[in-house]
Amino acid sequence: MPLNRPAWFSAMNIWWLPAVGEDIAARVTPLGVDEHRRLHLACNIVAWRTQLRLLHEPLLIRIKTHIPDQGMSELCIVPHPGTQG
Repeated sequence: MPLNRPAWFSAMNIWWLPAVGEDIAARVTPLGVDEHRRLHLACNIVAWRTQLRLLHEPLLIRIKTHIPDQGMSELCIVPHPGTQG
């Protein structure tokens, strides 16, 4: 499934860092948004992927606070493309 990178997506200093904080922003990379408005995130550290899954709802709420007009429906957390983990 191809991911889109809308115009707002590249302004990560406006929405990503304020929404997730420095710890998550340093370890997790937003990849893009799919046709179902799911934000795909990449992280190679298994423990961090587990933590992100546990924090799914509050994290999605915080992201939606910073980009309210984008209608994000879900977060998809995966290993970085092309790597194992």
